[in-house]
Amino acid sequence: MSHAKSNPHQVSTIPRTQHAQARNTGTRKYSHAELAHKLEVHQVELEMQNEELRHAQMALAIAHDRYADLYDFAPIGYFTLDAQGIVTAVNLTGARMLGAARNTLLGRSLSHFIVPSHVDAWHRHIRQALYVDGPGRIELELRSASGEKFHAQLDSTSTQSTGAEQALSVTLTDITIRKLAEIDRRIAGTVHDAREVYRRQVARQLHEGLGQLLSALKMELGSLVQPVDPALQGERVRAMLGTLDIALESVRRITADLRPPMLDDLGLGAAIEWLAHDCGRRLGLDIELDLSDPQTVPDERTSTAIYRMAQEIVDDLAGREDVASIALGLSQQGPELVFDVRYRCNRSRRASAQDHGAPAPFTQGKSMNRRQAPADGRFGLLMVDDHAIVREGLKRVLDPIANQWAITEASNAFEALERLRKQHFDLAIVDLSMPGMGGLDLIRRIKAEFPVVAVLVLSMHGEEQYAMRSFKAGANGYVTKDSAAAELVAAVRKVAVGGSYVSASLAERVVLRLNGQTHEPRLSALSDRELEVLSRIVAGQRLTDIAQALNLSVKTISTHKGRIQEKLQLPNMAALIRFGLEHRLDVADSGYDKL
Repeated sequence: MSHAKSNPHQVSTIPRTQHAQARNTGTRKYSHAELAHKLEVHQVELEMQNEELRHAQMALAIAHDRYADLYDFAPIGYFTLDAQGIVTAVNLTGARMLGAARNTLLGRSLSHFIVPSHVDAWHRHIRQALYVDGPGRIELELRSASGEKFHAQLDSTSTQSTGAEQALSVTLTDITIRKLAEIDRRIAGTVHDAREVYRRQVARQLHEGLGQLLSALKMELGSLVQPVDPALQGERVRAMLGTLDIALESVRRITADLRPPMLDDLGLGAAIEWLAHDCGRRLGLDIELDLSDPQTVPDERTSTAIYRMAQEIVDDLAGREDVASIALGLSQQGPELVFDVRYRCNRSRRASAQDHGAPAPFTQGKSMNRRQAPADGRFGLLMVDDHAIVREGLKRVLDPIANQWAITEASNAFEALERLRKQHFDLAIVDLSMPGMGGLDLIRRIKAEFPVVAVLVLSMHGEEQYAMRSFKAGANGYVTKDSAAAELVAAVRKVAVGGSYVSASLAERVVLRLNGQTHEPRLSALSDRELEVLSRIVAGQRLTDIAQALNLSVKTISTHKGRIQEKLQLPNMAALIRFGLEHRLDVADSGYDKL
């Protein structure tokens, strides 16, 4: 019974405990109306979330389309390549630049669109871009599917594609316009350089060609002052007419060098054909031509640039001793006008000339003991000038005293030294401007090996700096080629008997300078070596060419150039060349040898 009474108490405590727990957890029983209301609220919230999700999806789709548009229609081409250079992705711009549909590019190597001469450089670029940190850049020439060439800049960056394989992201930029602008600048620079070169050449032709002819003509006219036999006079007049014909031909050649008429009248091909024929005839070279009429006639600027380049190349090759023949080609390949130059070499012409009796190198020694004096007891006179017409005119000037002289001619310094080693001479008349060894070097060699031989300089230059350097080299007299015949005879007589001679006007300028009464040009501050380097620079030779000619290092020549600029107070190379041209300095003028 007691047990039965205790159970109600236990049963009554359970609801109270559950109620307390219910209060603690905040749960309660909802009516059907309340539950329905809550479901409606949740449904509205879900619909709102779905609407926001739809808006987000729409915005994402729009952004994707915008990205796709930016990717496909970007101004540059985008490519994704695998490690072998195979295209795995490309935008529409890249496909358009290569002239092919996008789906046809996938799975193909990009190297198929690179010109063959640049393929090796492209493969090296791929290897470097894949295995070197940082982006790589290269400029190549590409050919589209239609065959049209264009210049492109490719920037490559290594990336990781799906599957953790290495890939290459490449941007392709068309730089054809920039390259064409660079070509235009190079053409303009080439034309400017060629213009300066040919200005110097024309100046040299006027000085060494036409000037020498006119000097010789003046000598011949001077020889007619003295009474002569009518028959001899007629012979001399005919000789002078021949000299005038040569002078007229020289004028025509200078005119053609300045601007060949057929370049304007008949076009580029005809002008190059005339150039090849003229140079081949004058220089004894075999020049072959392969010219085809271009589909597109080049404009005047391009034609002039190509002609000047051809002229410069032919002149440069003609000056080389090992060139036997030259082949010139002009053709059109697609939109490009191609000028092709080839040449064939043989054994050095200089070495061949030595094999056939060219002068032996200079050696010190008592060679005077082996020289033979003229058997008739006359004075020995050696004329050294590379212009035969000048030597002939000088002989006519000396005709009144010719019976006192045994006259021998030499056309260059090496031939003169050979004559001096074999024969006795009392006087050498030397020109400063000669090919090969120059006049100043020849004077030094004569005084070193044959000190008893008197030297009279006969030059086109009336400036006192040439006379002073000639006397410093060992000359006994200095007279210009435009001097009167009587003055030339007087100079020869005085120097031959051991005296010194200089014209009155030149002597006055020299004395005034030595006394400090005239402004001394900055040129005199240069050493002989520095003057030689300056002369070669003004003549258009490169520092490497000068170093090779003088058997010095390029660094030494560069040091000389710096000292020249410092002494002359000239800031740059342009000012240096301008100074040299203003003072009429080139290799020929200074008397130094030419390459």
